[in-house]
Amino acid sequence: MKTDAYTKSVLTVIAFCLVVLVLRGVDLLPRATAGGVAAAPAQTLQTSRPLLVNNDGSINVRVTGLEGPLNVNVAAVGGSLVYGKVPVEYNK
Repeated sequence: MKTDAYTKSVLTVIAFCLVVLVLRGVDLLPRATAGGVAAAPAQTLQTSRPLLVNNDGSINVRVTGLEGPLNVNVAAVGGSLVYGKVPVEYNK
């Protein structure tokens, strides 16, 4: 008789878990979700000169009118937070 009670309890637990899994996918009440924000239109730069991109994807930039070191505070790169220093090379 102990085997029968054990088997019934195990099957009851399995049946309960299956019912929970099935009911998780059923929405009895409508869910409240936030509306999506419309994406801003991409701004394009109109120029008659081509943009020269290096093989590694970087772009050479010429900075003029700079006295002293350039303060560069980077909070995020590609959506990932930056916690350490970022190496910056400045060639004059």
